[in-house]
Amino acid sequence: VFTLKFISIQDPEQKPAKVYDFLNNKSLLVVDDEITIIRILEYSLGKHVSKLYSATDGAKALDLLIGNRVDAVLTDIKMPNMDGYELASRISKLYPDLPVISISGSSIMLVEKQYEHLFAAAVEKPFTKEQIIDILRTILTQPRKKTS
Repeated sequence: VFTLKFISIQDPEQKPAKVYDFLNNKSLLVVDDEITIIRILEYSLGKHVSKLYSATDGAKALDLLIGNRVDAVLTDIKMPNMDGYELASRISKLYPDLPVISISGSSIMLVEKQYEHLFAAAVEKPFTKEQIIDILRTILTQPRKKTS
């Protein structure tokens, strides 16, 4: 005995396009060593943003930031080559106004207070599209900090 589950092609809870208007002309960078997470975020956010970049580790993410306009970074914490803490630390030095959001599968982000200042927000996997949209709306619609 087995069960077949059919998934609707059209999202029954699809919200009006204006819910996503704040993402128009925005570019995002998703950094995760799990390709599935990158694909989920590309599918969920890709049609609403002007550009969605992706990288599988922090070093590749830093390379992508050179010469590309990015409005927010969503990064995993545990990754090979350069983890999310190191990536967020380098971004804070090189691009101090660029918000970084932790999308970690580990609650370690919530425990380690010494890294808290590096992230604009944190969400634990598994997350929902609505959680990501709400966090992005909050971060991308508030005025950017002025650097001195």
